[in-house]
Order: sequence, then C-alpha cells, then structure tokens
Amino acid sequence: MIDYANKCKQENYSTPDLIYNKLKLSNFQFIKDCFKIADIEMTKQNKFEYKFSGSTCNLIIQLSKHLICSNVGNSRSIIIYDDSTQSNQGISLLSTDHTPD
Repeated sequence: MIDYANKCKQENYSTPDLIYNKLKLSNFQFIKDCFKIADIEMTKQNKFEYKFSGSTCNLIIQLSKHLICSNVGNSRSIIIYDDSTQSNQGISLLSTDHTPD
C-alpha cells in the first residue's frame, strides 16, 4: 500500500480527483489487491482455524466528490443523507451482502 502511495506521489497524482481517475483506469485493482493481501495474511495466522471461520470487511473511500465502496462478506454499507434544501432524507445502500446462497 505504501508502494502505491509513493507511486502516486512520483507520478504527480496529487489531488483526490487524479487519484480516483488512476484507480478507475485500473478497474480499482489496487483495492482488489488489498483484499487479496489481507486474505493471504489471515491464512498465515495460526491463532484460529481459518478454514471454518468467516470475516467481513467494508471499505469506503472518499476522494473529492467520489465514493468508492468495496466489501466482502455479509455486512452492508449504507449512506444516510439529509438534503435540507429539498426536505429529503433517507438511506441508500452502498453495497450488497455476499452470502453463501
């Protein structure tokens, strides 16, 4: 992850919009790689029986006007909005659960 940040710095991706565009161009591969690395590192742990365990992760990144939502497992990300100019309130789902069925 530090390598990615250093690469952005070297390539002069210095604003949130430029970083977002770089992520989008790669089909968000950096985020996918982070999830893969976390999975690999968890399987290296000897503290629990990982084959019979489960976990969930929700990752929300805000870059300027962009929200990136990534998730794995059966947990959900939501956004609560309150638009006082239009008397509009509500909840929007940002992710869908990943369940065995």
